[in-house]
Amino acid sequence: MFLLAPHLGRTVEELKATITARELMNWIAFYELDPWGEKRADLRAGIVASTVYNMQRGTAKALKSSDFMPDFTPKEPQTVAEMQAILLASTGAQFSG
Repeated sequence: MFLLAPHLGRTVEELKATITARELMNWIAFYELDPWGEKRADLRAGIVASTVYNMQRGTAKALKSSDFMPDFTPKEPQTVAEMQAILLASTGAQFSG
């Protein structure tokens, strides 16, 4: 709903009040075939980046467009101790207790 509403120029609440389950399923199927928004923009950027890289790579391994796309997969959160160690390594800052 949050991807579709701005695409149609509506709020999520407006969309929920007016869209049928069948129409929503059709939009989902359409999006699977031809996604829009940031996911598609990242793909375009990855295609350009891989093309430029591969033209200049020499004997290095060829890379795919997906190699240049951001990964938003949730990661394990860092502990406070890990964050302090990173800060210490980069700045020399010390923490007390």
